[in-house]
Amino acid sequence: MADKPLDDKPKVIPHEAIAYIKSKKLATSYNWSEIYAQQHASKFTVAKIMEMDVLENIHQSVIDAVAEGQSFHSFKKGILARLGESGWGNFEQEDEVTGEKITRLSNRRLRKVYAVNKTQSYHTGSWHRFESNKATHPYLRYRLGPSREHRLDHKGFENLVLPVDDPFWQTHMPMNGWGCKCWVQSITADKAEKLGISKSPRVEVHDWVNKSTGRIHKVPKGIDPGFEYNVGKHHEHKALEMVTDKLSKVVTQNPSLANATMTALLNDAAQKAMIDKVVRDMVTDIAENKRAYGNTLAVGTIKDEVVDKLEQMGKAPHHRIIAVRDVDILHGLRDSKQKLDKHLDIEFWQNLPIELQNPTAILLQSKEQQRQNNALDTLVFVYAQQNGKLLIKVDYAVKTKDNNGKKKQVLLNLVKTGSALSKDELSTLKAFELLWGEL
Repeated sequence: MADKPLDDKPKVIPHEAIAYIKSKKLATSYNWSEIYAQQHASKFTVAKIMEMDVLENIHQSVIDAVAEGQSFHSFKKGILARLGESGWGNFEQEDEVTGEKITRLSNRRLRKVYAVNKTQSYHTGSWHRFESNKATHPYLRYRLGPSREHRLDHKGFENLVLPVDDPFWQTHMPMNGWGCKCWVQSITADKAEKLGISKSPRVEVHDWVNKSTGRIHKVPKGIDPGFEYNVGKHHEHKALEMVTDKLSKVVTQNPSLANATMTALLNDAAQKAMIDKVVRDMVTDIAENKRAYGNTLAVGTIKDEVVDKLEQMGKAPHHRIIAVRDVDILHGLRDSKQKLDKHLDIEFWQNLPIELQNPTAILLQSKEQQRQNNALDTLVFVYAQQNGKLLIKVDYAVKTKDNNGKKKQVLLNLVKTGSALSKDELSTLKAFELLWGEL
């Protein structure tokens, strides 16, 4: 089960690697850091390539390189053939910041595009295998690659043996910087015992200012800025984000199709497991780092019986899909709620897709029963065993963009908050309309 370092020789390509590079959306940027860290898991960009048709040609060349296991020479030949003999590859451009002349597709830059995209694609495939084989190979071992010289910090990671689920791999799964050839080997429990299981390292971070955006990022020591994420884990996350994005566009024009698509996903064991895992990983990351990235995920559907009753009341939702934003989960986990003992346990949020299918009761707090201006009908999911509740705003307007990049609003049934329920609060819920289950 060893994963070998990248070289220029063709090899058997894991299908996850091909799926990863194909799924990336094109995004123009003047500087690589404009699209940062986890965003690179779903977006394909080449710094200073602002022409979308040129970027598309480069993307297709990278797809071919990954799928066919091409050497750099074959990759370069393919790109030049696609761009024609116009001399575009030697076109010089002035850097807006430094004023220096930059050859936009020099040999050096082409090697960087080739190495980063091909390596990250393979690491995505590797991570999928690590997760799939945890039962027989529950540990990972950090290995140095074939470089002549190694970063001192990366030497410090050499031969670390940690469980697949150790938090270390969330930020230190190779590649860990420009030109990094480190790799990770999956090993059995017996092998891990013989080598010696390591203590999970304390990750030291430093502030790094992204000059392209002005944002300050916490970057682990020894990792180049922009590489402090596990490309395999975030590809799964981005896959669900892409599904959510597509559903949000479909619901406006064809709510029935969106409902059927989400129902099919939840009825497919593999897709359901993926949704459960992505939400669990997202909640764990939010709890540990106390930050949100602005992600919205589709995580469930409203029960048919509830929708039928809402239709009878003239309050039918635009569609049945339930979504959650990471910023609202962060709000639900905030320290102030925990101090007041009003919070739901982190395990509840980690199992959100499962919990949405198994409430004790579902109630309607109509907008007429609320004091706020512009109130929305709210579904109250009650959980007697956990003494908790979720509030789901029906037809909540979320800003997004259409295929042409124009801003628009999409209506989602959004999990806005969750909290613990006291006995007194439980009695007040009887004022709301019971749609399903019992109190």
